[in-house]
Formats: sequence, C-alpha cells, structure tokens
Amino acid sequence: MPKFIGREREIKKILNLKNKKSASFVVLMGRRRIGKSTLVDEVAKDYQKYISIAGLAPHEAMTNEDQLRNFQNQLQPISRKKLPPFTDWYTALDTLANLTASGEWLVLLDEVSWMGAFDRDFPGQLKVVWDKKFKKNDRLTLIICGSVSSWIDQNILKNADFVGRVSMQMNLEELALRACD
Repeated sequence: MPKFIGREREIKKILNLKNKKSASFVVLMGRRRIGKSTLVDEVAKDYQKYISIAGLAPHEAMTNEDQLRNFQNQLQPISRKKLPPFTDWYTALDTLANLTASGEWLVLLDEVSWMGAFDRDFPGQLKVVWDKKFKKNDRLTLIICGSVSSWIDQNILKNADFVGRVSMQMNLEELALRACD
C-alpha cells in the first residue's frame, strides 16, 4: 500500500473538528488532481463510518436525472432497503441525511459542482437538508469538494443561505517539494 505523504496540517485541521460538540460543514477546494479526495480518504481512517459520493463529469448529454441516478447508485450500498429513484435533490440529500443520522460519520460529496450543475435549487436544497437533518448529528462531518472553485464560491461560499453554516473552508495547494522526499 502506498504511503500517504504530506498534508499532515490539513488532516489535523479536519480531525480537530471531531472535538466540536456539533456537526461540521467543510468546504474543500483546489485544482483538479491536487489530492482533495485522497486527503479526505486519509482523514476517513479516523472515522467510524465513511461514505464518499462523487458527481459524474459533465458532458453534452448529461442531465440532472443522470446525476441523481448516480447519487442513488452510490448511496444504495449503505441502505438496508432498496432506494426508490430520486426525482429531486431534496429527496436524495434527505435520504443521505437519514442514513447518517446517528453515530460518527464522515460524508464526502465529491465534485459537488458537477452534482449541482443541472439544478439551480441544488444549493438551497443542500442548505435545507443541512438545517433540518445533517446538523442534528453532532458527530457528523460533511465535506463538499470540487475542482470548479468558481461554482463552489458562487453557490456555497457567497450564498447567503450558507452564512454561519460553513465550519471550515480549505483551499488545497500543491505539496511543497520537500514533502515529496
């Protein structure tokens, strides 16, 4: 198994959120192939339960229904019953929140900008489900990440819906050369 190198400071910052007595909402950004998902996978080793759901890369024929079906397919393995097809993001995110409602969880919504690209209400639905469900599990850390930083900035960080809800914002930079020795 390859050894994970570098990012100790970033790992520690995220793991420190476990000491809070409330749920955490983390926004992780950085260019493509910088190691965002790998970083979260490494952090997940210190959590009891972990789920990572990744959006599909957009293409000319991509639809919101494709993204919802993809979300359902990735969520199905942690459900004890067959999930019905999701027709909207509220239902999809609410189902995820119900499945992670208790216990220590790390939840990654990877390439969230791809998930939400086809539905203007995606950020609003995420906010509503955060307020109604996710934040009630004080042992949950929800990380959203993606390489389309402009979408995350516009739809999450500069969106009034998320004021006071983001526990941490992290922009992953390239590793220093000395970390690669």
